[in-house]
Amino acid sequence: MRTDNLQGSTAPASSAASLAFQTAFVQQKQFEETIARVSEKQLKAAKETQAAKEETHQVDRVKDFVDVNNGDNKLKAHEVAANAANAATSAAPPPGPSVGAKVNVSV
Repeated sequence: MRTDNLQGSTAPASSAASLAFQTAFVQQKQFEETIARVSEKQLKAAKETQAAKEETHQVDRVKDFVDVNNGDNKLKAHEVAANAANAATSAAPPPGPSVGAKVNVSV
């Protein structure tokens, strides 16, 4: 008696294994592509965050900036005002003794 007919064909088992392997392979490739896209998005977000931090730092530095020229202009304005006041007081004659004033001299 032949037992070949009782065992059946091995073709359906091998094709099921092949199909399972192909499905797993496709799923693996899709997973890798998804990971790559997520990594790109995370990298882009990290770069944007870093750029925002740098911009905030630059704005803070601008706020800390002191305009030296503006201070020089104010200093010059004060010097001009002081020179004008000095010129006005130097043009007036110094107070002197009044004519006919009594002078006390002790010896």
